[in-house]
Amino acid sequence: MTYQIRVKGNAEKDLYKLKIGDKKGYFRCCLALIRISQDPFVGKELNGEFEGCFAVRVWPYRIVYNVDKNTSTIYVLKVKHRKDVYC
Repeated sequence: MTYQIRVKGNAEKDLYKLKIGDKKGYFRCCLALIRISQDPFVGKELNGEFEGCFAVRVWPYRIVYNVDKNTSTIYVLKVKHRKDVYC
């Protein structure tokens, strides 16, 4: 079963910045999103502020997302450098 991916506003801006500044990182993030759509629970489950969300490492970036099982949708919340993503 393939999940649909919805990119929230801030994450869309983050991806756009990657597309302009780091094309290789952007390409790796796109491939990671395809992998997440096929298996949304591949990421690490988070605690604290992002409890219930998952994160995938795409060096040096992190993709933080939430999974809605009822609608088979993945909501991408953040795509940032690893030092800035949890701030």
